[in-house]
Amino acid sequence: MLSPYIHRALTFESIRYLLLGLVTFAIDFSTFFALTYGAELPYLYANAMAKTFGALFGFFMHRQFTFRGDKAHSTPKQFILYVLLYLWNVVFSSAAIYIFIDTLQFSVFWGKLLTDVLVILNAFLASKFIVFARGSTKTQETSA
Repeated sequence: MLSPYIHRALTFESIRYLLLGLVTFAIDFSTFFALTYGAELPYLYANAMAKTFGALFGFFMHRQFTFRGDKAHSTPKQFILYVLLYLWNVVFSSAAIYIFIDTLQFSVFWGKLLTDVLVILNAFLASKFIVFARGSTKTQETSA
């Protein structure tokens, strides 16, 4: 059972993640469709570019507002971890969207939407427990 403090912190953190996640999702989703239908890029290229715009916005906003407080990693280390998460998300989302659209014959809209649901869940867990994990920076400083 979680303590009331931890439960409340997770709730507020989850709400902040959800709100910023919706904005990040809107940037990603609208960029994807603008590039797919407006610029007529193949959906896999559009997906990678949309993920890039969303990731840049997401890193700075989540670091500042969602996972604020004591940080286990310095900003450069967080950024490297976030870039690795971004690269994973591009590979994972490209494979998933390909499967949904080309293999399972979903529409581009539903393929992108279902892919992003999976990516968002993965990104929240990785961001919370790896990229922006809370910890004692004093412990790390004294062990260095």
